[in-house]
Formats: sequence, structure tokens, C-alpha cells
Amino acid sequence: MLRSRSQQLEKCERESKKESLPPAGPEVSATNITSCLVLLNCSQLLQGTTEDDRPHNIHLLTHILMPPSAFSSKLGTNYCPRDDEVAEIRAILVGPSTRLKRLDDEIAELNRAIDNLTDERDSVRAYVDAHRALISPVRRLPLDVIQEIFMACTPAHRDCVMSAFEAPVLLGRICSSWRMISLSTPRLWSRLHIAIPARPSQLADDGHRIVNLPGYEEKLTQRLETTKTWLGRSRQCPLSLSVNSENASDAPPGSSALPIAQTLLAFTSRWQHISLHGPTEFLQILSTIAEKDVPMLETLKVKAVRQRRTSALQQTQWGSFGILRGQRLSNVTFNGLSSNPLSFPLRWEHLTSFAIANPHPIVARDMLTSAKVMQMLSGCARIRECQLAADGGSENSTLILPSLHLLHITAAGIVDLTIRHLLNRLSLPELRHFEFFGRAEGNVVDFAPFLAMSTSLETIEIETQTFTKSSLMGLFHALPPTMKHLRIVNSHRRSEWVKALDDEAFSALIPSTNSLAVSCPALQELRIPHCSISDKALLRFITARMAAQPVTLKRVEIGFNREMEVDIRTDIQRFVEDGLKVSITYRPGLIGPKIWQSSPWQGLPDAPSPPLSSVLQVSVDHWNH
Repeated sequence: MLRSRSQQLEKCERESKKESLPPAGPEVSATNITSCLVLLNCSQLLQGTTEDDRPHNIHLLTHILMPPSAFSSKLGTNYCPRDDEVAEIRAILVGPSTRLKRLDDEIAELNRAIDNLTDERDSVRAYVDAHRALISPVRRLPLDVIQEIFMACTPAHRDCVMSAFEAPVLLGRICSSWRMISLSTPRLWSRLHIAIPARPSQLADDGHRIVNLPGYEEKLTQRLETTKTWLGRSRQCPLSLSVNSENASDAPPGSSALPIAQTLLAFTSRWQHISLHGPTEFLQILSTIAEKDVPMLETLKVKAVRQRRTSALQQTQWGSFGILRGQRLSNVTFNGLSSNPLSFPLRWEHLTSFAIANPHPIVARDMLTSAKVMQMLSGCARIRECQLAADGGSENSTLILPSLHLLHITAAGIVDLTIRHLLNRLSLPELRHFEFFGRAEGNVVDFAPFLAMSTSLETIEIETQTFTKSSLMGLFHALPPTMKHLRIVNSHRRSEWVKALDDEAFSALIPSTNSLAVSCPALQELRIPHCSISDKALLRFITARMAAQPVTLKRVEIGFNREMEVDIRTDIQRFVEDGLKVSITYRPGLIGPKIWQSSPWQGLPDAPSPPLSSVLQVSVDHWNH
């Protein structure tokens, strides 16, 4: 390529010597035309040249266009000319200098013309754009269509937050007409997440906690006033509300959560979905609500945190809670329960979802035996989702729950007894999602009978402290072929429990060319937030799964409790390019000082991540976003 271009340029040079460049002037002669054609030919030679060719060709072109110089061999060197040569060089530069000035003047004139055209273009564009905006299709949309678009902008999986970074507040900051529409659409304001700001505090020299309030009362007052304004805009729409006070255990009696909770009492007739996470004083407020006060209530979730300054376990008299007798109440969750759930005045036959999460140990041991859980579930013919903590107990007859598709069990006592006396006594033909937590303390656990009856199971979540290595491998082999999502957690993060899942146990999930039997042949997603398998074992798993036919694996999320040992990113890049989503995180466990912050997303699962100064970790890139 370079040689052919050079040959063409040399041909141009020979032609240019025949017709030297004419002096500047208005005359148009054959010489001028020939020179212009030479210039045009030379400019075309530069088109299509590579970056490597271009500097050489430009040098040749410059040699063609400028008159020959006796000092060509000295150009670009450190040569120092004599006095007589200086005069000769100045004489050579007279013509080119004049031409250079003329070219600069022409360029300046062209730039002024371009600037004038640009200004004119901008004026015309502004005129056109302003008129086009008048006929923009969005201006002609009916009001009800715009309102539906606004509703689609709000989060579908949770309540809206008090933030200008998302709808509905954001929609009111685009233009005045959108603000009017958003304020006149009550449904936009019918869902609200209220994050009660954490009370900043510090320790005095004597170790006692003292409250430090600068800016805190103002923030609390702002949240309270925003709550009133927000709910006022909802008019008569059913309400979905969630309140989160994560510092409830440190809050003194008469805490900051109460004013907001009391404000919500004025809207009980429109409560539809309510979630309360705060001090036990929330329960006192709930006890004042009668059945007739909540005609729309469908969902009630309560996480009452006992404050450190209060006495030990106190029994709550749930029998007097009229709110639990709501005619439409079908979804109930209690977190941190300190009472016997059998004493709840619920309409059990109406329940479709019931959960008792993290009960007090006394409740789990004495009030939630397998027998009592079976008794409770027997009255829930419509139950679809269930989360319970249970202890071992006497055997019962088999209980059929034809609609249950989600089951979460926490074994409060002996895991094996909970499995034999509860799980193996349940017939769940529609079960799709199963979660089990509990510490086996070395006892042998066997889920095979339960899994054999769960022929439609697609998702399972377990924790490693339930298993020994052998029982974990047995679970993997017993999983039904319908399994699509597998999550293995380690809630205590203790190394002795994590070791149940080592390379040998993990190999049960790796397809083998020597065996036709494959555990979880339809597996689409594997999530292990804390594990100690090797990088090579993970690579073997991904490679084997992606080589299987048909390929089902779509997502892998692994969190290692160590630093990287072998970099496998290059090896799995080809699978990522084929669509596999991979997230691998290495955590050395370095924790920095906490930073006080008041986020409106507090308590939500998709809350923005804390700043890097709060949690320090080493991460491998997420190749797919």
C-alpha cells in the first residue's frame, strides 16, 4: 500500500514540475487548472491511507507543493547556517511566507463565515424546536394516559420514598404542567415508605451513651410534615405504608417513632397494606385500633423491637387487638414475636400468607412445637405462603395444603425432629419455593422424603449450618429435576459451618461426563453469598454447566470469604459474552467506621449501598449489568 501510494505521489511530482505553481492572481489559466488538478489528485491520494502511511505521504505532498530548496537535506537537523546562507534562506521564504499569510487570512475569513452560519443555524433551530414542541405527541396525550405513565414510573415492588430522585416527587420537578398533573393524581401518593432517621449518639468518657441532637429534630420534623402533606394528596385512595425505625433498640421510651405512628392513625380507614418496624410502643398504638377502623386492611407486617432499656420478655395480649379481625386481612407477618400465635384472633380461614420470623426463643421452644404448627396450619385452607419457626414434637397425621407454594421453616430446636414431625407430615402438591434454616449440631438430617414429595419445587434456600458435608451432598442428589434456583447461605459466617460446603460437596452440582445422572439439570441460578470453595471448583462448575445440552444456567453469584487465589475471569469471559450473568466478590472482611446518615431508603431491600468508607471490600467486576 505504501509503495503504490508513493509511486502515485512521485507521478504527481513529475507532473507538477512540468507545470509550476502560478503566482496568486485572479487570472484562470491552463496552468492554474492543471495545478488544481494536481492538488486534487494529491488530496485524493491521502484519502484511504492508513495511519502509518499518512505521515510519509504528507511529507511527499509538501515536497510537491513547495518550490525545491537547496537546504532540504538540512531540514529537521541541528545544522547552523552561515551568514550568507541565512540571507539565502530568507530569500527562499519570501514567497511561501506571503502565501502562508494569505492562507491564514482565508482561513480566518472562512471561520468567521462558519461562525455566522452557526449563529444563524442556532437561531433557526431554536425557532423550529420551539414550534415542534407545540405539536409534540406527548402534549396531545389525554390526561388519563399521562397519569398511567406516571404510575408506571413509581416502583412496583415497594412503597415510594421521600426523595426527589424518584417518582412521584421527581415528576413534579420537570415542568409546571407535570407538577399539576402529579399533584392532582391521588394514586401517585397512595404509597409511602417512612424512614425515621436514626438518632445520632456518642459515648461519653465514662462509657454512658449520650444523645447528640444537632440537626436531628429538624430532620424528624421535616419527615413528619412531609408525611402529612404526602398522605393529604392521596385523598381517598387505599394506602400502602411502611415505617422503618432501625435504631428502635437504642431509642428511649417515648421515642421519635411515635409521632409518625400516631399521625398514621388518622388514616386507618384507608389502610390497605401496612408494615411497621419500630419499638414495642407500636404495639400499644395497634391495640387501640378496632376491627371496624380497618375495613380495607389486607396486609399487616409488624417487627416490634424491644428497647434495651425495657425489661425482659413481656407477653402482649393479642386477643384484644381488633385490627387482627379485619374482614379482608389475608397477609400477616410478625417479626420478633413474644406471644403464642395461636392466641391471635385472626380469621385463619382467610389467610393466604402467614409468617412468624425470628420469634423469641421462649416462643419458639414452648409455643411453636411441630404439633401446634400443624394445628395452626390446619385452619389455613387458603394459605399460599408460610414462614414459621418450629421445634420438634409428637407425630401427627398428614396435613394437605393444596394452595401453598412458598414455605419457610426455621428449626428452633432439633432439626431432625422438625423434619420428621413437621415437614414429612405435610403434603404440598403446589410447593414452588422452599426455605429452611436451623443448626443441626452434628445430627444427621435427611430431606429426601420431603423432597421426593415436592415434585414441583423450583427454588430452595438453605444454610450450611443445617448440614454436615455428607448430608449436604445427599441434599444435592435428592433435589428434584424441576429445581431452577439454589441459594446457600451462612447466616453466622462461622468458618466451621462454611466448611460443610467444600470442593468435594460442591462437586455434586457439577455435571460429569462419566455419569448420565445430573443434580438439578434445569438449574438456572446459583447464589452463595459466603463460601469457601476454590476458584478452580467454581470454574469447573461454570464450564461443565455451560457445556451441558441444553444450557440452562443463566446467573451465578458467589461471595468468597477470602481473597482471590486464582483469577478465572478470562476463562469465563466467553460464557459472559454468551449471556451468562456472573458476580464474584472477594471479601477480606475489613470494616471501617460507621457513618451517620439519614436515608429515605432506610429499611428497603434496594436501598443505595453505603459509602466505601463504611464497608471496604475487594470486588471482581460484574461483567453484565
